[in-house]
Amino acid sequence: MADNIKHFEQLWEEAEQLSVKVFETKDKGVIELITGLLENYRDLIDSELPQEVVKSLRKRYMGEIVFWLTLMSAKDNVDVYSALMEEMKLNAL
Repeated sequence: MADNIKHFEQLWEEAEQLSVKVFETKDKGVIELITGLLENYRDLIDSELPQEVVKSLRKRYMGEIVFWLTLMSAKDNVDVYSALMEEMKLNAL
């Protein structure tokens, strides 16, 4: 089990590489893709689905959103660590 544990940075970099390969087969722009996933996530707020289903869907959508964010960071060569650190500092004020 311990062999499967990855640091978040390693996981992010691997997801960047994979998302670039996978996106070649998608016909939507990445921003439209993420927007649609965010709308699906938002729609769960008022959902009448059982809580365990909502929890599972939220996890799935969150994973997809983060995965496609890795494509944006890869294509735009964004230092995500630095960007997040700066945003955290701004919000801590």
